[in-house]
Amino acid sequence: MNNLTTHTPALPAAFRLPASLIPPDIHGALMTTALDRLFATAISAGDLDFLERRSVRVDASDAGVSFAFGMDNGKLVRRAINANHDLTLRGKVYDFLLLGSRREDADTLFFQRRLKMAGDTNLGLEIKNFLDGMDPDDMPFQKAISAGLDRISRVFERLF
Repeated sequence: MNNLTTHTPALPAAFRLPASLIPPDIHGALMTTALDRLFATAISAGDLDFLERRSVRVDASDAGVSFAFGMDNGKLVRRAINANHDLTLRGKVYDFLLLGSRREDADTLFFQRRLKMAGDTNLGLEIKNFLDGMDPDDMPFQKAISAGLDRISRVFERLF
């Protein structure tokens, strides 16, 4: 991975409106379902047990979208967005796209203060280590997802 950007494109305010019309519970349900499917093998192997009875909030600041998740009884679950969270991860949509497509690593994004973490930093490190250690072959549709996120991030760069 390399340092791909000197600036961080932000989602224009006009694009926040469609996202703001969708209730936060829907965002949470969609993202939790997506993460549950993406990490199904890791969840069944117990690799995400460190999230048991924990709560992680993710804020895409430029989109005005937030969701929260955790684990209960070995299952990935949505958490209430306005509850207390053990960890909050905040960044722009573009930076999350870079992270998801593996064009940038978490260390670079945090060091450049493009992703921010508040709360239990040990939990944040466990999530980072989990993501770093993931074998793409263990994730369903990983190649297609990474390729799609890569394309979206490149369009993002050109447009914004």
